Amino acid sequence: MMMFPTAPDLLHFVPQRGGHGDCTVATIAMLTGVDYEWALVACSSVRPHVLAEGLTITQIRKAIKLLGFSPKMLKAECYDPAEATGILHVYKGKHPAKSRHQHAVILWAGRVIDGGGELWMNLDDYLTAKAYKAGSLIVLDTP
Repeated sequence: MMMFPTAPDLLHFVPQRGGHGDCTVATIAMLTGVDYEWALVACSSVRPHVLAEGLTITQIRKAIKLLGFSPKMLKAECYDPAEATGILHVYKGKHPAKSRHQHAVILWAGRVIDGGGELWMNLDDYLTAKAYKAGSLIVLDTP
């Protein structure tokens, strides 16, 4: 199992491949270091129509567990965006679970890696430009 108490020196960029729920597949692959195809198999095992429906935070954690890792969810007020590395849930609207506009990106010590190909040096700039709010963060826990 891996835990990144500090930002890792390298994250392998895994692009989204166009599906609606594809952001979760790409971010799981980036965070765990597995190939896109392995992440897709794990996600499909949890939710067969992942590319059409996406995954919830709970389902993302289940998929990561299937890959042999120990994910931990941190609520928005429980992590320092400038220090933390993990899968960040972003959304538009007042409540994350009720939002029709949800997305998953990699937060890498204040930087944002979007599977669509955008790389942002600052989380606040990304959130402002996209009109998103930051939600929960999934990190890899130590054994």
